[in-house]
Parts: sequence; C-alpha cells; structure tokens
Amino acid sequence: MPIPLLINPHSGGGRGRRVGQVAVERLRALGHAVAAEVVEGAERLQERVRSLREGGTELLLLCGGDGTVHRALPELVGGPTALGVVPAGRGNDLAQALGFPTRLDRAIRALSKAMEWQTVRVVDLGRVNGRYFATAATCGLDSRVAEWARRTSRGPLPSWAYLLGTIRVLLSDPPRRIRLVADGRAIHDDLALMCPALNVPRYGGRFQMAPLAQMDDGLLNYCWVERLPPCRAALLIPRALRGTHLDHPAVHPGTARALLLESDPPEAIYADGEPVATTPCRVEVVPQALRVLVFPPALAV
Repeated sequence: MPIPLLINPHSGGGRGRRVGQVAVERLRALGHAVAAEVVEGAERLQERVRSLREGGTELLLLCGGDGTVHRALPELVGGPTALGVVPAGRGNDLAQALGFPTRLDRAIRALSKAMEWQTVRVVDLGRVNGRYFATAATCGLDSRVAEWARRTSRGPLPSWAYLLGTIRVLLSDPPRRIRLVADGRAIHDDLALMCPALNVPRYGGRFQMAPLAQMDDGLLNYCWVERLPPCRAALLIPRALRGTHLDHPAVHPGTARALLLESDPPEAIYADGEPVATTPCRVEVVPQALRVLVFPPALAV
C-alpha cells in the first residue's frame, strides 16, 4: 500500500505545495510508494488524519511545519499510526528534534532512510488547557514575537527577521509579572521576560532554549528569565542561539511534569507557534503519547 503524504500548501508562508511536490518526486525516485494529497484547512486535515488512522494506516507523512503537526496531533495521540515529517515550515523545530536536517534535499534522504529502517520512537507531548503540542508553549517575550510575526508576515520570514522582531519587542514591550508554579510548588513570581515550557531542545528554528530537553523523559523543561534592561537582554540572544545561556544569573531553568502560569496582565500562550490560550493556564506533559519516525545519527553514515 502507498504511504499517504498530506501536504499543507500554506506552510512556510506558501512554500508547502512546492516542498510537497519535490518530496513526492524524490521519495518515489528512492523507491517509496507515496500517495500525495494537498489538504486545505485545519478541519480537513484533521478529517483526513482521522480517516487514515481509523483505516489502519501504520505510517503517515505530513508535509508542513510545526503548526501543521499541531493541528494533526489530536487525531494521532495514543494511536498506532506513526508520524513522519517533511519539513516545510518556518522553524521546523519538531523535525530538527527528531534528527532530520532542515535542508530539503538532505531531509528527504534522511526520511527515506528512516522509512527503510522503520526507526519509530514513542515520544512525549505537552498539553496546554487541553490542547496538545509537540515542541514548546511560550509565555512572555517569545509569545509576543510570535504575535508580531503573524501580524507582519504574509510570506516566509528568514531567521534574521525573527531576531529583528525579538529586538523590536524588547525595546517596545515592558516585562510583565509572571508567576510560575512547578509541580505544585511556587517557583517564581516577579517581572520576567519570558517563561517557555519546552518538550524539545530548540524552538523558533534556532534558539536552543532547553539544550538538555528530551522528548521521552516524562518532563517539560522550563526557562524563567528575569527582567533585564533591553541592552542586557539583547546580549542574551547569541547565548540562547548557542544554548550557553543556562548559567546566566538571570536565567532559571528547571524541569517539571506540570506547570501553572499566571501573569499580570494576561499573556497570550503560543504552542507550536500557534495561539492556544491566555494566562492563567496549566501546561503539562503527556508521556509516551505519539509514535514518530526519527532519524538516528547512526543512519547518517
């Protein structure tokens, strides 16, 4: 039976259709029987994923970004269908966390090897007020940058644009009071830049905010960052890109199974780059929730 490949044509600001076409051609050239379908809209995507899961599909390929995967998660959680990702988004944080390169030609070769060797792994997910996410839930500066990107972009944004947006938000938006409760214990309650909860090491495509995060440890990694003057906060950006920020005195990392986030005024919460809630909210890990195709380093040789 051909392996279904659902394509979100709007991923990555409109590059999803082209990426999907290339992926189909190259996977077929590598010997894989693939049945491609362009899917418009979140509801239609969920309908198709549900139908394929109920029909006994063992492996489903999605061509899109983290937002595409986010919309498909409710139909895949706890089920037998494994998910393979063709990265076509802006950040592709999940694909990177699963070991896949971001360059399309290399990503397709890696996906082909993973399909051949059937390297399936069961990973955790996060959940915000009942909404599942695969990568990160953001609160504070990073959510406001995501809002800025959604307001200002009608197409693909390069990485430097997100850096520019981060600096813009730093200069224009004052820190807010954020209260963090981790596993029932009050941890912080003060003015803060941000407090993301992560299931993966990096988010935003490049920021290694939780370099020690693992997707199968039954924990979320959080990173509460104190209020800093904009110039000092900007100096943290290069360190966050490299993952060397955790020993900064204003950065307070930790792990927990469940977090409670409150803020004054209320903050938007983004998960997998999508707006999902506002504070107050509960963020929790859902262990062993999703079967995924991974590309272990051993296959790269």
